[in-house]
Amino acid sequence: MLSIRKAYYWIFIYFLIVQALAPALVGFSDELGVLFMLILIALDIAINKNFKRYTSIYCVVGIMAFYAVYSVVALNFNTPKAIANDFIIQLKPYIPFFLVYAIAPEFTPSEKETIKKTCVVMSVIVVLLGIVSFVNMRIVRNLLGHVAFVGIITTLVSSVYMLMSIDKEGRVSKRDLSIATLMLVGGLTCTRSKFYGEFIFAMYLFYLYKPGVLKRVKIKQLILFCAIFLAIIWAAWEKISFYFLTDGIDGFDEEMLVHLARPALYAGMGMILIDFPFLGSGLASFATFASSPSVNYSEVYRMYDLDKVWGLSYNVPDFICDCFFPELAQFGLIGIAIFILFFAWIYKKMRLLLHTKGKYAFAVAMLIFASVFIEGTTGSAFMQAAGVMQMSILGLSIAQFRNIDKQKAREILASDYHNLENK
Repeated sequence: MLSIRKAYYWIFIYFLIVQALAPALVGFSDELGVLFMLILIALDIAINKNFKRYTSIYCVVGIMAFYAVYSVVALNFNTPKAIANDFIIQLKPYIPFFLVYAIAPEFTPSEKETIKKTCVVMSVIVVLLGIVSFVNMRIVRNLLGHVAFVGIITTLVSSVYMLMSIDKEGRVSKRDLSIATLMLVGGLTCTRSKFYGEFIFAMYLFYLYKPGVLKRVKIKQLILFCAIFLAIIWAAWEKISFYFLTDGIDGFDEEMLVHLARPALYAGMGMILIDFPFLGSGLASFATFASSPSVNYSEVYRMYDLDKVWGLSYNVPDFICDCFFPELAQFGLIGIAIFILFFAWIYKKMRLLLHTKGKYAFAVAMLIFASVFIEGTTGSAFMQAAGVMQMSILGLSIAQFRNIDKQKAREILASDYHNLENK
């Protein structure tokens, strides 16, 4: 009988390693890892006869297949080859989540230690690259693709380290908490405001947050919440201003807005949803790698005159797949609703952690949950190896609740919070 848990453990280690060593060197490393997962699923079905275990994956593949057929039959914005390419990319973050959610692997103590050591090594490598970026940015770009991944990867490895450090009582030792914090401190070398905001949020979750605090908010807590929120905005303001207001130009000029790539992507998203409200413009049509000249340039850009925007044109396509959220226009309001409901469902499962595993398990999941949305505003990490790890961590965090019914969930949520303090 095939040990699906053990096989997944090695795939998990693989993804931890390729985060830091392969994004730019081996462009298909994340797709290769997902292929390993699909092979694992096929072997589990063939050898262990666990066909029903993967119902959720069949549903996700079915939804994407529907959009692929819709894109080929009902629309004509890109080639079947490009649509097939985008079909694979769109599935990439969801397969890892539903795989780990289905099998709910429990790592042994020795495996957890190996994972933790791997996280430390990857963190050291990435932070060193962050330091090197102050001297030679080309080295970092050649290895990671972009210095922003220094922050993204340290968030991932520190979260995995914390997840592997939580004991059966929901506690984390001071030593492990300090190591995870140092990893995040090292991530500051990415010099990216988005990560600064995530860092502040992580420090709040790890050191200040207490379960149920929102139910008993007092003036003191309200001031603290406001201060943290303002600190996150302050930390990220440089990027907010750069991406959405001035693009680095002193003084805001409304007429300049149409010439900026990222705002143009969001504007294009709105126009697409007006013209194709229900099912969107289809796969490989907008804001994805498959819609760029690297695969085949989508007709949507010419349709809305976005091909005249620097960064979105055929000759300068650098920013076509630079944001995740605009690409949701490909799926229309129905697809966006499914996406929102999916993450709302994940958050409902995450709340159960506060009553069963304690605040640190919830803090890890919440940090990754927030990271998905923060990074998605001005980055496409969700569609890359980072997204695979983000969804894997979320899946690992809530997998224990895969078979829980609504009545049991309500009983858990009505119970006392678990492990309020790190004793």
